[in-house]
Amino acid sequence: LAAPARAPRRAPAVAASASGVVLIAGGHAAQETAVELFFASSQSTQGLPLGTGPDPRAGSAVVSLGSGRFALLGGVDEAGQPLADGWLIDAVAQTVKHVPQALKTARSGHQARRVGEQIVVVGGRDDKGLVGEAEVLSVTTLAAVSSTPLQAPREGHVLWPIAPKTLLVAGGVAASGAATLLEVFQTDQR
Repeated sequence: LAAPARAPRRAPAVAASASGVVLIAGGHAAQETAVELFFASSQSTQGLPLGTGPDPRAGSAVVSLGSGRFALLGGVDEAGQPLADGWLIDAVAQTVKHVPQALKTARSGHQARRVGEQIVVVGGRDDKGLVGEAEVLSVTTLAAVSSTPLQAPREGHVLWPIAPKTLLVAGGVAASGAATLLEVFQTDQR
């Protein structure tokens, strides 16, 4: 089966909910909407304007929050400047809440995962180079919960759940080339 996309996109961020809604963000041209929703049940797409805030063009992270809700974090704007903004998106209710400065460090090329009632954001690049700390945000508000230093700052990596409350950071590009260090991030969230 094939369904036409609303806009051509280069390297978008993608997340899927268990309810069959997929959020596709970034990689779009200036005249296109930043977010596109794909509904598996109807094999249809719909654009969703972000409203206020900058236009995250590329390098964002998207996380499914359950029940057709998503968080879109960071990326770069049309001038290539890293963003610290976040958006809470409800695909079912068709609402978007812009959260300025959700991230402590503006970044792109990062990865994010939900762990319980928190979102863990790891890696990426800011306007000075690779970001050296992971951030933990609240799922409901995107408010900062904590941060922790990385042993090997990187971008282009994988952030993958390997056990309850445990994420593996693997691969990517570090300051000296390909990242050779595996890192494990553990949280007390259920």
